[in-house]
Amino acid sequence: MLRITDEIARLGKAARIRAYLDVIVKANPQTLQEAYKMGGRTMTFDQVMESVGATARWEAKGEARGEARGEARGEARKAIEIAQNMLKSGFSVEQTANLSGLDVEKTQALANA
Repeated sequence: MLRITDEIARLGKAARIRAYLDVIVKANPQTLQEAYKMGGRTMTFDQVMESVGATARWEAKGEARGEARGEARGEARKAIEIAQNMLKSGFSVEQTANLSGLDVEKTQALANA
């Protein structure tokens, strides 16, 4: 199940997730029929997935992935800002690249802007 949730989280699109889950339903209908009848009542597929914690795991992975992307973008913007300030202060392209963590080509482009 963990590999399935990892793959679904990687795909990221609701339509792909639904299609992927439909394949699972078709591959093992007896197990899912039993899950639908848990607790003496009929459950929807979404309710079954929520009851086993799959929905929460997908949401958590999506949030973590979004936070990581946001942090990376913020760090990249900050490195560019620092490099621009260094270049304005007279640091060489090589020094700026070395200290800011940007590559020389990107630093040269900032110097030429």
